Amino acid sequence: MLTKGYATLGQKVLNQALRYAESYSDAELGYIYNLLANTAESNLPQAINWYEKAIELGNLSACVNLGVFYEKQQQYDNAANIYNKCTMAVDQVDIVDKETVALAYLNLGSLYYNGVLNKDNKHDQQVAGKLWQASYELNPYDLDIHYNLAIYNRYVLKNFTQARYHLTVCAWSLTECLAGLNDYKLAALSSEQQHLLDLLKAQGAKKEHILSDRAKYWLPELAYLNFRMPYGEMNTITNEDEIIGIKISFTNAHSQKAIATINRLVFVDMFSEINALTYSWSIALKPRQMEYLGQKIKLEAKSGQWIYQILFKE
Repeated sequence: MLTKGYATLGQKVLNQALRYAESYSDAELGYIYNLLANTAESNLPQAINWYEKAIELGNLSACVNLGVFYEKQQQYDNAANIYNKCTMAVDQVDIVDKETVALAYLNLGSLYYNGVLNKDNKHDQQVAGKLWQASYELNPYDLDIHYNLAIYNRYVLKNFTQARYHLTVCAWSLTECLAGLNDYKLAALSSEQQHLLDLLKAQGAKKEHILSDRAKYWLPELAYLNFRMPYGEMNTITNEDEIIGIKISFTNAHSQKAIATINRLVFVDMFSEINALTYSWSIALKPRQMEYLGQKIKLEAKSGQWIYQILFKE
C-alpha cells in the first residue's frame, strides 16, 4: 500500500506526465489515470474521476479497481454497473485481458450470489453461476473461481461431483476448500478421473500447457516443468513431439513430496486412491509398477536417483 507521502509524490510525477498527454496512446494515458486513481483513494471524488477517465480510455484494470472501490464504500449497485462495463463475450476477450475480465465476472457474480443487489435471491444465484462460469472459461486456473463454483454446485445445483471437482483444485492452497471436502455429500466422491480426462483429451502443446499451468497455479509452491526444484526435477516424456507422460527424479529424502506432486499434476485430487496406493512406495523405495485408471505408473532407480513416472494411455 502506498504511504500518504509517496502517494503525493506519485501524483506529482504522474501529473507531470500528463503535461505530455498528446504524445501518449489511449492505452498509455489510461494506465496513467489508473495509477493516479490508486494514489488518491482517500479523496473519493478525485479517485472516481481518474478511474472513470482511465475506463473511457479502455483501461480494464481501472474498471475492476473502481468496482472494488465502490464495494468498499458499500455502493453495490454502482460496483455492479462498473463491472458490467468491463465484461464482454468470453470469445471476444483479448488474451492479455483474460485475467482482468475474469476478475470482473468473478466479483460481479459474488455481488449477485451474496444478495447485495436487492433482487430475487434464487434468480440472482443463477445469474451468479453463469457469471462465475464465464470467469472460469477465461481463467480456469484461478483458485477463487474454483471455490466459488464449488459453492454454487454444492448448494444451488446440488451437483456434488462437480463441487468436489472444483474443491480438489484449490484444496492444497485454500483452507476453506480443504474443509469443503469433508462435507458428507462430497467425502465419498472422487474427481481424479475427470481431471485425468481433462489432461488426456488435450492434444499437442496444449497438454504441456495444462501440466505447466497446474504446476504453477495448483501446487502449494510455484513449480516449473523441466526445471530442478528442491525436491526433484520434473520433466515431460515425449515421443515424436507428443507428450506421452511425466516424470520426476529425486533422492530418498524427498520421495513423499516428489511422488505426491506428480500425482497432483495428473490426477489433482489430493485424496485420490493413487495417493494412498503410492504412499507406501515412497516409504519403502524399490522398483515397482502398476496400472491405474488405464495409466502406467512406474518407480525405478537410475544413476543414483529414483524416477517416478506416469505414462499416459488414452
